[in-house]
Amino acid sequence: MTHIESAYRDGVGKARRDIRAGHPRLHHGARGPWHEALAQALQARFGVELIALSCITTDASLSFVAGYNATTIAHIDSIHGAGSLEAVRDAVLEEVDRRWEAGHDARVARRGAAERALQETVRHES
Repeated sequence: MTHIESAYRDGVGKARRDIRAGHPRLHHGARGPWHEALAQALQARFGVELIALSCITTDASLSFVAGYNATTIAHIDSIHGAGSLEAVRDAVLEEVDRRWEAGHDARVARRGAAERALQETVRHES
């Protein structure tokens, strides 16, 4: 990405206006299985709305987002302490991973039980 200073400054300005208006936001990558959980956690903990980015970006749009997010993160850190956003993000990602693993283990167990039942049915029919 080529950094575009004017777009970065525009992002900083927009973030400051949104923060003053009581509507801080963070722009983040495309939606994933963790997006809703992260959005809920950021809203509950910091009052910050999570905005999913488009997959189609330009150097200017990425520079804008970089300025916007840097300003919002600095705001969050000034109120909640340095690293607070990362701590919440990490906790959400760990929880999503834990839920996925638990669901995966349950799916594997169900599949194994179904395969055993099918084998038993085939054995009795033979």
